[in-house]
Amino acid sequence: MRTILRSKATLLVLSLGMLLAMAGVAFADIVVPDGDLVSSGNQGTVDLGTVKGGTQLSKQVSFTLECQSNNHVDDAQGVDIVYDSANSTIPTGATLGATSAHIGVTSGGPSADKGVPSSWPDDGTNCSNPEPTPVADTGNSTVTITAPSAEGTYNFTLKYNATPTPAGDADDKALQGNGVVTVTYTLKVDNAGPAITINTPPTPSATYNKGQVVNASYSCVDGAGVATCSGPVASGNAIDTSTTGNKTFTVNASDTLGNTSTLSRTYTVVDPTPVKQNQTISFDSGTPTTKTFGDPNFNVSAKATSGLQVSYAAKAGSSCTVSSAGLVSLTGAGTCTVVASQGGNTSYNAAPNVEQIISVGRATPMISWSNPADITYETLLSSTQLNAQAKGVDGSNLAGGYTYTPAAGTKLNAGSNQNLRVDFAPTNTTDYVGTSKTVTINVTEASQAITFTSTEPTDAVYGDTYTPTATGGGSGNAVTFGASGACS
Repeated sequence: MRTILRSKATLLVLSLGMLLAMAGVAFADIVVPDGDLVSSGNQGTVDLGTVKGGTQLSKQVSFTLECQSNNHVDDAQGVDIVYDSANSTIPTGATLGATSAHIGVTSGGPSADKGVPSSWPDDGTNCSNPEPTPVADTGNSTVTITAPSAEGTYNFTLKYNATPTPAGDADDKALQGNGVVTVTYTLKVDNAGPAITINTPPTPSATYNKGQVVNASYSCVDGAGVATCSGPVASGNAIDTSTTGNKTFTVNASDTLGNTSTLSRTYTVVDPTPVKQNQTISFDSGTPTTKTFGDPNFNVSAKATSGLQVSYAAKAGSSCTVSSAGLVSLTGAGTCTVVASQGGNTSYNAAPNVEQIISVGRATPMISWSNPADITYETLLSSTQLNAQAKGVDGSNLAGGYTYTPAAGTKLNAGSNQNLRVDFAPTNTTDYVGTSKTVTINVTEASQAITFTSTEPTDAVYGDTYTPTATGGGSGNAVTFGASGACS
């Protein structure tokens, strides 16, 4: 029995070393496939590259028989190598097939001049050093692969069964790995045409003047390689602007696999229009730059160098509203920015917008508070007298705090034109400032009554005395007495 192996010196040296170290262990010969038609070449995974879906590929696999170890194919035996479809791996949507091959004698009978050389050792004897010349196949196995139609990367595992022929001594030990030979193929299916990029004409549709020189710019890219990439004109050459109207620029491309792609852009050719003049806007010199919230509505005015009508608007966030005719209404304190614009016409381009900034100061509330009615001494100040009300610019009541001097509960002395003051602090300090107001009030004297607390004599005679006593007087002053008539 003999062994089939890849013709590599390093593998042979390793195998011989293992044989010496492992006495009593029998090794078989190795059948080596070659998917690249090199009998001693790489027999691992063979990359078939990128193909179009459904493409049929044909590859050749060659085999050699090399002596190794101490079990061998017999003299004049050959090796039949047959494709094993049942144990091969075939991706879904693909097909895989392979023809048989033979090493040494022609299948069907021994022939000493076509089989394994007689110089190869018998079973139980190691290969000589140098080893015998490997035996090549009598014809390659032709592998036919049909790629799946769907895009993706696919792996094919091709199995062969190698069998010594004709039958000889201990054939079951003659070949390593039970005579199973494996070849793996990988390929990628690409059904997409080249990626086309059109820079000019651009997207969306462009507009060009009649006769304008516009050079096309486009390119095609494909991983498998670009076979063709062409448009109405070559990239870098002028596109058609000779006539007016809507036009289409189409680029067609194909790759080396036969995949195709198309991309179109549209553009419009028009008659040249007259060159428009530029214009500018300026506000009149009398346009205000400061105002106070609550001021009456006012107009602003600006002029365009074209003489065309100017429109007005308030900039977003402004403390005002502005009509298109330029009427400004202040809505609060802060900044009122008036924007003047002129959109142009067939002869003039639109003018750059111009802004007029108006600083709007806070309003002073109006305090509604009249002089209170006269009060009598001893009357304490209350909301009857202290009833001021602050008003906003629209006449509505304002929220805020009121501080009166003198305060509620104060008792004023009698007198005329006494001052009452209020200080108002608005809650809305954004649009209003604090303010105060003074009114006057008259305090009249209070009445007081005296009551005798002593009893006067009813039958007094000359020389009798009597001491009167009395209470009363809201002023709290002492009661004084006087006399008239026949007494003192």
